[in-house]
Amino acid sequence: MCHSVLGFRPPAISSLKSHEKRAGFTLIELLVVIAIIGVLVGLLLPAVQQAREAARSNSCGNNLKQMGLALHGFADVNTYRGDNGFPTAAKLLNGSTSALTASGIQAYTWVIDILPFGEQVNLYDQMKSASGGGNFQAPFGATKGAADALGNASELSFGTCPSWTPDVKDINGVNFRTESNGRGDRKGSITYRANIGMQYWGNSLVGGTNWDKPWMQKATGAMNMGVLSGGSQNAGLTCFREFKDGLTQVILLAENASAQQWWLNQHRVISWTNATVLGTYPLGTAVTPNAKWKRNYHGASSAHPAGLIGTAYADGSVKFLNTNIGEDAYIAQVRRASEAVKDTQ
Repeated sequence: MCHSVLGFRPPAISSLKSHEKRAGFTLIELLVVIAIIGVLVGLLLPAVQQAREAARSNSCGNNLKQMGLALHGFADVNTYRGDNGFPTAAKLLNGSTSALTASGIQAYTWVIDILPFGEQVNLYDQMKSASGGGNFQAPFGATKGAADALGNASELSFGTCPSWTPDVKDINGVNFRTESNGRGDRKGSITYRANIGMQYWGNSLVGGTNWDKPWMQKATGAMNMGVLSGGSQNAGLTCFREFKDGLTQVILLAENASAQQWWLNQHRVISWTNATVLGTYPLGTAVTPNAKWKRNYHGASSAHPAGLIGTAYADGSVKFLNTNIGEDAYIAQVRRASEAVKDTQ
């Protein structure tokens, strides 16, 4: 009676039951939703990975561009016989002359020369101070000392390709680090190499017995290896007029997926090739450390998919080559002379 007066009527039993039912997915509906999400992820993941690699490749190209501009900055202030020139791939100064010998692998690399032009002035000054005598003199040997410690602790902003990892494999599935005795840390490492042409490195030293031979001149690359002891360091500069094919046609720097020390020269820090070896160790492959002399024939390789390899040309431009590039086409871009030389030694 009271409910009637207040205008309240109890709900019907059937109405209560309908409100008590919980809205939601059935098990089958939930499985369908999960399956749809899985398909979408499967479709989107390759696109995401491709976008990430595109960004890494772009950053790698920026590294090469920065180093190319730094090398031109060096050339602008370093001349020989009235012409600008790129530095030697390796050098060890003793006053105004080079102290490199035919087996002098314990030398500073070209990277040292470009530090002041690549926004790394402080690191250059620190390395110079840490070197023997404060003038990049003989820091390496039985006791490598402060310069070696500084190099190992320093990561160059342009030193390693963003796609590179310590477990990167070559085109045959072989681990670069294991096979080529590479490094596993970005600190102290570089994955870009100077191109000194088609010669075994001893022949590429200015002042050597073969330096004036026609076949030697036809096989030289964008940089000379160095200068033999007693020669003027400037004599090792590669002057712009020596690029018979033009600066736009010759590779200056190339990627290599075997990371190595950026300040200390070794045989394998240099990028070169030879027609007689390309068949055995083609582009994109790792060279075993047990065959040390073959390290001299490292061509180019990278961690990029689809066989892409970043290169900087002598004019400062950047291009990505493919490992399936023809042998003749690659050799033509490695040498700075126009005449083809298939077998130089």
